[in-house]
Amino acid sequence: MTMQRKNLIVDALSVRELAARLKVSESEAVRRAVSAMLTRQDSAEGMRQLRERGTLMDAYRRAPKS
Repeated sequence: MTMQRKNLIVDALSVRELAARLKVSESEAVRRAVSAMLTRQDSAEGMRQLRERGTLMDAYRRAPKS
């Protein structure tokens, strides 16, 4: 992973609260939040692909069609 300084506009209170909850620095909290969101998106895409192939059954028929 290449680290690079970025100038971001964020909700300072939210970042501070997340950092406090995780007991990490604010920079680490932002890195973890970005990583978690990327993981979430990758998981959702994988589930969508499984569903399209028919290898994942939506037993309750609650998932969106697309």
